[in-house]
Amino acid sequence: MTNRPSRPRGFTLIELLVVIAIIAILIALLLPAVQQAREAARRTQCRNNLKQLGLALHNYHDAHKVFPPGSVGSNTSLYTCSWLVLILPYVDQATVYNKYNFVSYGGYTVNNAMLRGVVIPGFRCPTNSLPDGMSVYSNSPDVMIPDYVGITGAVMPDGSSAGGSSAVRTMTYGHIASNGTLVPNARINMAKLVDGSSNTFMVGEQCKRWVTSAGGSYISYDMRGGYYFGFAMGAYSNTVGIPADGWSGDMPSCMVTTIKHPVGHNIPSSTTSDGIMNSAGAGYRSQNVGVGSDHAGGVHMLRCDGSVQFVSENVSMQTFRNYCIRDDGNVAGEL
Repeated sequence: MTNRPSRPRGFTLIELLVVIAIIAILIALLLPAVQQAREAARRTQCRNNLKQLGLALHNYHDAHKVFPPGSVGSNTSLYTCSWLVLILPYVDQATVYNKYNFVSYGGYTVNNAMLRGVVIPGFRCPTNSLPDGMSVYSNSPDVMIPDYVGITGAVMPDGSSAGGSSAVRTMTYGHIASNGTLVPNARINMAKLVDGSSNTFMVGEQCKRWVTSAGGSYISYDMRGGYYFGFAMGAYSNTVGIPADGWSGDMPSCMVTTIKHPVGHNIPSSTTSDGIMNSAGAGYRSQNVGVGSDHAGGVHMLRCDGSVQFVSENVSMQTFRNYCIRDDGNVAGEL
């Protein structure tokens, strides 16, 4: 009797489903680890971006003996430029800087054609979930929106002075103080950092998505200060650094913020004095949008000594204000 060769036994349907289930479980276990590794890399890149900004600001200080003004403008030369323009030579963007025309409306319309489409990777946080877009205002479109903002200082929740060498201006949309480091039209040097360079913040992230209410949906507009005009926009007039009667109302100083709300606050307000108005274009007009990021639990802040600190969203407002003011004399405290 001839024996037929036996066929290799295949997988049964149940065995195949078990294998697929095991693979799915392994993927489910590995995916969070992969995502965490990617976010860790993005956090590191964000920290490096801020360190490079710190190095650029210090190189500017070495060259000019002062830190750059947070924004520049006067009653006769409006919206000249922001601090980000002034440090361009120190972030390998000397070509762009040399082409920049430092005149009235320099950060608004004059340089728009030259700046259109220019992307400076170090001005963006890789974790940011907002569109890596360009400014949207019709008179100055397609200029890069930065994710980092200068700190002019801090005020109390009601907009009053929080101490230090503070001149507080009341705007239509919030308040702006001069007790920080990157103050509009002011030139702060190391000697004025009375509280110490390691106890003073001068730049922070501003790229958190805002929501309609606690637990609500995302708002449809962008609260970053550069959303309408891009990173070059300056001050309307000779503002806080040199107090003047010509600066009031709805005339903003862009690419800077005065700390008034907690870290990571992202719910707009219909109360105009809160400085976080709930309408499109709010970011450039509202002086108190503050700092926030898509990093879980907090935001990166650049100290005046060039180091970077991750600050929790749970930090007390008093402690955070102390770190945003250069000369209030308060003990900075633990972050």
